[in-house]
Amino acid sequence: MRIIHLLIALLAAALLCAGCTSESPPPTPAPGEMVTPAPTPGAAAAISVETLSLTPRYSPDGSFSMVARIRAENTGTLDVTGVVITVELVDTASNTISDSKNQYIERFIPGDSKIYDITLAAEAGRTYEVHSRVVSDQS
Repeated sequence: MRIIHLLIALLAAALLCAGCTSESPPPTPAPGEMVTPAPTPGAAAAISVETLSLTPRYSPDGSFSMVARIRAENTGTLDVTGVVITVELVDTASNTISDSKNQYIERFIPGDSKIYDITLAAEAGRTYEVHSRVVSDQS
């Protein structure tokens, strides 16, 4: 009787483990999941950044700042991830950087443009200009 129970247990274990040694098929993306295609030869990433406006802002507490509206655009043919844009507020009289901020863009598809308002600390009565550049691009 013991042998029958042992054989049944071995048969059950063999049935439960059947197929465990074969490779699993590659996962398919879930509905709505973004899949980035492999780059094609000749494809390139190109991020352009421009300043749309520079507006002074007075706060009720007496502080002063400048708000730079910038537009970033992916003019290339590749999806780009991990873009960091540095925006610098430059005092034109002394040619020094008064404040700077980084804007992170996680994913940037070809032809897409994004507009951001960046608040930078400033002093009232001074003249400023904005310099911006892409400092990180992990396409």
